[in-house]
Amino acid sequence: MKDQNDLNEEIKSALKAGDGDKRVALTMLKAEALNEAIAKGKKAEGLNSEEFVSVVKREIRKRKEAREMMARDPEGQEKERRAIRMFTDFIPEQMPDEEIAIMVKAIINSGNTDLKMIMKEAMKQLKGRADGSKVKEIAEKELGV
Repeated sequence: MKDQNDLNEEIKSALKAGDGDKRVALTMLKAEALNEAIAKGKKAEGLNSEEFVSVVKREIRKRKEAREMMARDPEGQEKERRAIRMFTDFIPEQMPDEEIAIMVKAIINSGNTDLKMIMKEAMKQLKGRADGSKVKEIAEKELGV
């Protein structure tokens, strides 16, 4: 997993390579991280790694939504897909579906049958290692919803 310092290096290498799309996408990510730091009153010291990962995940979610809206623009969809791939380098490796299912089953076996409570407990245990929509999908499947 890359961090904020690596982001600056990636921007520099994109500049040197003349890769405009990569430079623009990564610069936008850097700007979002800076905006978040300013909003939290941490401009001088910057975001910690958890906060930075949160910003990256939010940007990935935005890019996925934008890609879905571009049904008639395959070139635009490809740009968004490429940006998503670049951004995933900055988040922790995601847990495989099988491991998520095992954890969700354990939560259900402990007596939780309410989807909301299962999601709350699962996301607390996962701490960013899995996408919430993926966890919800697996939990609904396990509950038979």
